[in-house]
Amino acid sequence: MRRWKQNRASLEGKAGLVGCRARRVSDDKHKPLHGDGIEQHLLSFVDSRRDNSFHVIPRMLIAEWTKVDPEGVSSLSVNAARARIYRFMRRNELSFRRTTHQAQVTRTNPQVITDFVSYCNWKAKLLGISPECIANFDETNVYFSPPIRSTIAHKGSKTVAIRTPDSNNRCSAMLSVTMAGYKFPPYIIYAGKVTRSGRIRRELANARANHYPPGIVYQCQEKAWMDEVTMLDWVEKVWKPFTESVNSKPTLLLLDWAPAHVVSSVKTAIATCNTELEFVPKGYTSKCQVLDVGINKPFSDYIRNHVADWQVSHDFNDKPLRQDVAHWIQLAWLGIKDSTIKNTWNHIGFEAQGTGDIVDNISGVMEEVGAVSGNNGSVNDTGSVNDEDQLDPLAYNTCVEDSDSDTEEDNEDEFAVR
Repeated sequence: MRRWKQNRASLEGKAGLVGCRARRVSDDKHKPLHGDGIEQHLLSFVDSRRDNSFHVIPRMLIAEWTKVDPEGVSSLSVNAARARIYRFMRRNELSFRRTTHQAQVTRTNPQVITDFVSYCNWKAKLLGISPECIANFDETNVYFSPPIRSTIAHKGSKTVAIRTPDSNNRCSAMLSVTMAGYKFPPYIIYAGKVTRSGRIRRELANARANHYPPGIVYQCQEKAWMDEVTMLDWVEKVWKPFTESVNSKPTLLLLDWAPAHVVSSVKTAIATCNTELEFVPKGYTSKCQVLDVGINKPFSDYIRNHVADWQVSHDFNDKPLRQDVAHWIQLAWLGIKDSTIKNTWNHIGFEAQGTGDIVDNISGVMEEVGAVSGNNGSVNDTGSVNDEDQLDPLAYNTCVEDSDSDTEEDNEDEFAVR
């Protein structure tokens, strides 16, 4: 202690901070334990791996150190070598980090974005495709009980726990918009058997009688995924009527590289609708796909708002029905403004090459697209997705079933609508 007091002034000077907390201070005689050359080599090793998003652990640094200085490492024990690696990390401001969540690769090349958008604009101008005939389509998950990660709680609470409703059901909502701001009817895929005797399939086949909201196309798939069958069904029930409503004028459809989108049968079905098909470059949907850039986020926010309203008016153990979820999707889709859609297209860089005289025809024909379900191709009489007067806010709460499970029940006769 006496020696420390005698050298206190010099130690504080070397630390560069008067009154600093106790810490080990190295004097100028101590060099990096690995040598300057090895130190730089290890730094380059870390940077090269992180530039490619490869992981790095201390064991890898010891192995790399052994490759360039085998004699130096062999003279150390395992613990001593690991301790030197930790000191190396502190000196160079390296630390252990958890991976941050990202939906997709965020490193994008601006030139790729510019080339894709310019090509689409050039193709639309070359073929005389008007903004009313340029569309983007994408699907998004809708959970019956969305995941919750935050809550209001009292300050100073030592534990903040959240109980979530016991329901992990989900459906897929397939959404589409045109450059002119038109919204296609949502195409909802519920989980259920696709056989003729499937309970959910039979329920969706008569959607209006079972109190599903109008202006939506319904379908079921065993896992609520979009596969080749549901994609072909979407082309037949949503996209083909739209192309007919524009008097068979050339259309342009933008899709991502989902497996169901690139199947040859799907490409052929779209081509028969006099449609030019373009795929957004892989890894660039967050920059070039309209729905991902500016539509899906407000749509999900509206869904959460309706879920919150439903949870306040129901008991905690109540589970939403498929009719409830369809009603949420309908209201959320109506909440998306035309100006939001147009501004998103303009933000990406897509340019309108002129306006056509087919807007009235689109609304007239697409009003005939109704609640379609199953493989029989039947169409029920429903309203347009853009017509708020067609909604019945109370209808979706009048359906009662004995279970909300998306699997088949042993006794299907017990299912009834009251």
